[in-house]
Amino acid sequence: MKQSARGLIEAALGGRKASGEPISAHRLFEHAFQEGTAPDRSLLLWGEDFPDCQYERIELEHFHFSAKGKQPATNCWLWCPVGSWSAIRAVVKFAAPKPIKDCNFYFFRVPAPTSKIRFTLRGDNQTAVLFSERIMRFNATMVDAGNTLTIGENTYIGGGELSLGRTTVTIAAGGLWSDGVLLQGTDSHGIVDLDTMRIINNVPKHITLKRRVWLGRGASVMKNVTIEEGAIVGAAALVVKDVPKACAVAGIPAKVIKERVTWTQRRSVIMDDEKQYILRLRNEMKSSAE
Repeated sequence: MKQSARGLIEAALGGRKASGEPISAHRLFEHAFQEGTAPDRSLLLWGEDFPDCQYERIELEHFHFSAKGKQPATNCWLWCPVGSWSAIRAVVKFAAPKPIKDCNFYFFRVPAPTSKIRFTLRGDNQTAVLFSERIMRFNATMVDAGNTLTIGENTYIGGGELSLGRTTVTIAAGGLWSDGVLLQGTDSHGIVDLDTMRIINNVPKHITLKRRVWLGRGASVMKNVTIEEGAIVGAAALVVKDVPKACAVAGIPAKVIKERVTWTQRRSVIMDDEKQYILRLRNEMKSSAE
């Protein structure tokens, strides 16, 4: 019986594809973030514990990896649940126009099989930490060294373009993105101060989406923006400044059009787990207003 191409690859790699002993989720979290850092509960939908499974690391070149050079990736790893590498390989691709080193990609859960995730790496020391098991379709371009992308549990991404350049992007749990969404974490080109003749925008930047943020079709979020918990961003909105908790924004530039609102997965009913969250959010908003 003939083996499939994937089967032949798996058979060829055998036990040699993984490196080192498997580690726990908590130990992996410490490796992904800062040693001794307390787990960030905003990355988990309802604040539960991390998955109870073991993780292994696999060299990036064992995945779909388009690169140039004889040694395109040095000390670059993908971390995933033991035995899940082929499922992740089916939905994740990497590209590196030049040789890279010291990159780590952490998959705490396996994305849905219809996901399409692509990383273009144009610098060393890139990090991505993904907790979501839902559909995620996005392209992330990481320019310069030291970018970090974190995506929380149960986040759905219908279609997104993420541009990072010395940028930290943090997307907390339960997010919902339509298609055509843009997170622009870098200017892509330098801005020169004519008095000093210095580039003034080559500094660290961030984009932060708190828990359960809904981004409508074609929404764009610019650098150094924080969108607070439960907020709604309308279709084609351009977000250039921070968005308050539990409100709806729309327009170019985006402005608050309604306060004290949030969203549900279904159009006609609030599911039980969502109701608990929405009641908590309502109580928090009431307390802050008093």
